[in-house]
Amino acid sequence: RAGATVIAIHVAARGDHYREEPGSLPAPRYVDQPQHEWPNWASEFMNRMLALGAPPSSVSFKLVVTGGQAGSEVAHVSREREADLVVMAWHGRWDTPQSATKVVVRTAGCPVLLIYSGAE
Repeated sequence: RAGATVIAIHVAARGDHYREEPGSLPAPRYVDQPQHEWPNWASEFMNRMLALGAPPSSVSFKLVVTGGQAGSEVAHVSREREADLVVMAWHGRWDTPQSATKVVVRTAGCPVLLIYSGAE
């Protein structure tokens, strides 16, 4: 009804530690040559997101892929796009200074809804 836009943000991280998480879809390794793997990866990412529940036709769905520190990148995109709300999964950890969740909550510039996804 409101003509909302849902922006899915994927922050490509170095290392393989996320590959162990069930259902994860790590970003392609060839960042410098996006024409090889990125189109297929982006298509698969969007298909997985939309399979969770297709938005009404009045809602546009976009994908933003960036690299860097997850928390600061999510906060940056949310401020840049003037987001009304950030929704993100949370593993229940808040005790490290570099916690992505902590960075987003403190610097996103809008409300943050945390969805508990279980301990790491």
